[in-house]
Amino acid sequence: MRMSSGSDRDFTGPDFTGLISPNVALDQERELQFVLRFSSLRSKLAIEQLPSAHIHQQYFAREQISSIVATISERQKISSQSLRELEFTSARTRAVSNGSSTSYFLQAKGPKEKEHGSHVIRPEISTPVTREEYFRFASLASCGEVKKTRSLLSGAIEHHRLGRVLVVGEIDIFHSFGEASKLGPISQRYDFARVDIELPEPKLAKAFRRGEHTFDFLAEGGAIELGCCSKEIRKAFSTRRLASTGIDNRFLQAWRDVQKQLTRRVAA
Repeated sequence: MRMSSGSDRDFTGPDFTGLISPNVALDQERELQFVLRFSSLRSKLAIEQLPSAHIHQQYFAREQISSIVATISERQKISSQSLRELEFTSARTRAVSNGSSTSYFLQAKGPKEKEHGSHVIRPEISTPVTREEYFRFASLASCGEVKKTRSLLSGAIEHHRLGRVLVVGEIDIFHSFGEASKLGPISQRYDFARVDIELPEPKLAKAFRRGEHTFDFLAEGGAIELGCCSKEIRKAFSTRRLASTGIDNRFLQAWRDVQKQLTRRVAA
């Protein structure tokens, strides 16, 4: 479905950092994740014209997660009852720089749950920290890092009951996993990019898959939804895993398999 892809909302200025790392104590992340060729993305979308920010994430070891969750919950005054039935499987520091300022966060996330046909929802908690606190926490995060540029694209999904719902597409161009690549930025070197579509309601996932949205560059077989892939492929593309291992054979094989699917879709 082709609708106007013009901006329905201004995502520049103060709102930008909030969208990347919302200052929400306890929330549920709802998103569809897509992988696609970086070259295809560049040919269909003027990324350089979109508002963007540089993001640096550093991950904690699994045995440190409970301590980070406790720190966040204490600072944000999240009750233990709210966290009782939640599982958190990763924790990280995050620095977000939009060119004029940098914001710092401490975050934890849980595993993705399957709903409406794919892995869409997962719990997350977050708290802002000072620059000094950020570097202190970052010095303790020993399980790898990710550097990327995130650009934001506003769009809409048409739903038969909810009507036209405004959503945000987060376009990630990766510079490095684990450590700086001697062969150049990851996305350019391996022709790889990722797009996350943030969903206000999980039920919007089905409408999105039917093509009832404005993100035309993801249509026509140009992208693969990670949540609908096998567990093996989803794990291979895990940002937390790649932060620790860097680009490895597991990722390369999974990316080759996904590219074969992309080629078949485009040819169909």
